[in-house]
Amino acid sequence: MGRRQPHSLDIPGAILVTLGIGLIVYGVSEGSEVGWWSAQVLISLVLSVIGLAGFVVWEMGRTGRCFR
Repeated sequence: MGRRQPHSLDIPGAILVTLGIGLIVYGVSEGSEVGWWSAQVLISLVLSVIGLAGFVVWEMGRTGRCFR
């Protein structure tokens, strides 16, 4: 067996995925209250997609990435 490398906390990745998921939850929960086409719902859903896409791009560029 090979030697295991110690893992460090991926702060930018954690921030991006937390923002992405948090904004999806916010957008979906507010959509039924204020309307699915309201600015705050659309902006939160668009920002969530951007955040999650940023997370994927960030992880693909790392050597100890989640995605292989």
